[in-house]
Amino acid sequence: MKDGRQFDFALPDIEECREETPALSYLQRRLWFIDQLGEGSAQYTTPRAFKLTGRLRIEAFEQALRTIIERHEVLRTRIVTVEGEPFQRIEREFELSLVKIDLRPPGEAQRKMRVRELAEEDARRAFDLAGPRPGRPASSTRTCGSSAGLEGR
Repeated sequence: MKDGRQFDFALPDIEECREETPALSYLQRRLWFIDQLGEGSAQYTTPRAFKLTGRLRIEAFEQALRTIIERHEVLRTRIVTVEGEPFQRIEREFELSLVKIDLRPPGEAQRKMRVRELAEEDARRAFDLAGPRPGRPASSTRTCGSSAGLEGR
């Protein structure tokens, strides 16, 4: 808040999935099948970049992302194979670590080029359906003077 006040509020509880290994939906099964044909792919990633102006409080930002991931099982869901059949595994615990890259020096043109290179590199990175970190809701932040950039998938 602009005047420095903070609000304490509690979000309502969301009912969790109770099955240990829920079956995949038709679309999840299709995605898993396509993933099995290759060795991972960036085909289904949708990279996005955002420019934030002003001071970014990294700790508060990370906590906001953690809260979103805690509330939405789909962001903690991996696809695992049990006896040849794919199932969902919803992780109870997760680790969120943002990669922070300082791009303040040297000049605007170089900074824009480096940001573009980093975004393209991230967009080519394969999405691992079975990996320990199923999604990458925010893979990196870049500090550029008084603004910050955020890339997410």
